[in-house]
Amino acid sequence: MSSNEVKFSQSAAVTRDRNVKENKLKARQALAKLADEEVTIYTANLEESRHQLRFQLVEQNGVEVRQTAEAQDVKISAERKEQLNTLVERLTAIKSVLRFQEEALERELAFKGSIRQKRAAFQVRLARLEQRQAAERVELQNSQSRLAQTVFQIRAIEIKSVKDKTKVRRMKRENELTAQQVSMRQQKESEFLRELQLCKARQMGELNDLELNNMEEIEDITTQQRQEEFELLGRQQLVESEIETTLTRQKSNLEANQLLDKQKVVKASLQRAQRKQAKALAKAQRLADRNREKTLLAENEIIRGDANLNDILTDDGSESATDSQSEGTSRATGSQISLHDRHGNVEDEEETDASKKEKVLDKLEVEKNSALNKDTQVLSEAEKELLALVEAGNERNRNVSMHHKKILAELRQQHRSTLSQKTKEHRRKVADLLKDHEEEIEQIKAEQANTMKELMDTHLQSEEIRADTGIAQNLLGMMLPGHIMEKIETGVVPDPESFSCVSVLFTDIYDFKKLTGVIAPVNILKMLNILYTQFDAIIAKYPQLYKVESVSDTYMVASGLSSSSDRTKEEISECTIQALQCCMELQALVKGMNFVDIVGTSPIQLRIGIHSGTINAGLIGTKMSRYCLFGDTVNTASRMCTTGEPGKIQVSPHTIQVLGEDDQFEFTERGEIEVKGKGKMRTYWLLD
Repeated sequence: MSSNEVKFSQSAAVTRDRNVKENKLKARQALAKLADEEVTIYTANLEESRHQLRFQLVEQNGVEVRQTAEAQDVKISAERKEQLNTLVERLTAIKSVLRFQEEALERELAFKGSIRQKRAAFQVRLARLEQRQAAERVELQNSQSRLAQTVFQIRAIEIKSVKDKTKVRRMKRENELTAQQVSMRQQKESEFLRELQLCKARQMGELNDLELNNMEEIEDITTQQRQEEFELLGRQQLVESEIETTLTRQKSNLEANQLLDKQKVVKASLQRAQRKQAKALAKAQRLADRNREKTLLAENEIIRGDANLNDILTDDGSESATDSQSEGTSRATGSQISLHDRHGNVEDEEETDASKKEKVLDKLEVEKNSALNKDTQVLSEAEKELLALVEAGNERNRNVSMHHKKILAELRQQHRSTLSQKTKEHRRKVADLLKDHEEEIEQIKAEQANTMKELMDTHLQSEEIRADTGIAQNLLGMMLPGHIMEKIETGVVPDPESFSCVSVLFTDIYDFKKLTGVIAPVNILKMLNILYTQFDAIIAKYPQLYKVESVSDTYMVASGLSSSSDRTKEEISECTIQALQCCMELQALVKGMNFVDIVGTSPIQLRIGIHSGTINAGLIGTKMSRYCLFGDTVNTASRMCTTGEPGKIQVSPHTIQVLGEDDQFEFTERGEIEVKGKGKMRTYWLLD
């Protein structure tokens, strides 16, 4: 081998060595640049990963903050809702209480108005009743007055037909007594009517008061029952509200738990998304690393370690150069192999790690998906639990509501029973009160009947006493003058009195001694009884005549015995006229009587004498008292009888003088006769 060839070989080896070194240097520079770029890219990737981590943390914190805020909002909303429900329930309760109080006040006012109207209506009815009762009393008084007036007029007519003043006075006294009794009876009837009317008015008042008291009691009971029902409804609403509040609280708790579960699911989803983002970012970074490595290897073949370099080194080198070339080639090749090995190892490790991570991530993803499914199932179960809770709460509310309705129905039934008992009690009280009223009215009527019976008994006793008194008075009237009898009836002891002018008449039977000698005494008595009975009947027709006495056949009558001391001439003349008329009637009676069956054929002739003048009279004795006449007039009248003739009436001139101008009687002068104790006296005969 020549030196040139050697030199050329050496220079070629040097050139190759230099080229190799330059390529190695470029490779080192490229690797350094790649390392710098990887550092830069790693730093950027790390920064990006940090930024992504910070962003994910911020996002997680934001999610947690939002979830916390949402949970807080839900809690606050639930609390506020509960507070609002409580406030609404309180307001509803207050409104219900106010409405109940207003309704109670309105009912109370309406009830008081109804009570006032009933009282006013009762007052109107009572006023009308009092008017009717007053009209009834007035009508009763008017009818009583008309009856009394009618009776008085009838008695007045009866009194007018009586001429005897004594009998008139007696009848007037009887009328006064009768009027007093009638007035007393009418007063009792008026009192009874008034008492009955007052009793009816009081009974109406008692019934009205009982009705009003019953209405007030029923209203109080109704008000109390309404209060009890309202309180029961309030308690029931409170219980239902508590149940509703408990159910709402439970729902809120379940919703809060569901919200927490949802938040956990959202958080897990976020974390999965963030991990996916991190995985995608790591994958992108690895892909970018591979792309850069591929680009670097494509630009620097020395780094890639191609086979051309090895071929050049084997074809052109010498043995000496072969060692250096082998050394350089081994270095270059070592560098290339080491880069390839490192890159391959790195890629293998990265692929292994990536596959492991992907497996782990897939496993985690499967676990997380299973957990998500479990969470979804938990949420579904929570919703089912919520629905079950709501359904249970609604069922409980329905049961409680039905129980409350049952209690309310029982309470109302009890209230209706109480009102029914109260109504029955009121009816019983009304029936008892009406029965008491009937008994009271019956008692009043019985008392009135007893009173009227007592009055009637008293009246009958008075009538009997009056009849007895009338008999006694008739007997006394036969024995005493009227004014004396009146004084005796009033309990006054009559004093002796003097009369200025009294007409006294005597009658006797002519030849009475001769008759007693030939006629049996029994027949004489029988005859005298018949005769004097007729005389008494005739004298009874003349009120001014008074039978003084009858002794044997002598019959004495006085006319003008009156308590009046200031009698007029007409009254005195009337007394004398009655006496003369009585004399004529007595004479005519005897002339017309037939006593053949008693005295046989013996004639019965009557002598009558009458004289007028002053008389002194008085009641003599206390046992079998007699009203005796004293004075010259009595003696003169007796002489007028004894000196008369049978069948004639002898009249003294004083009697004719008392008659005055009256000319209804005819007289004929008898002449002067001798009168014992008077001497000569002119007398007159009264003509028929």
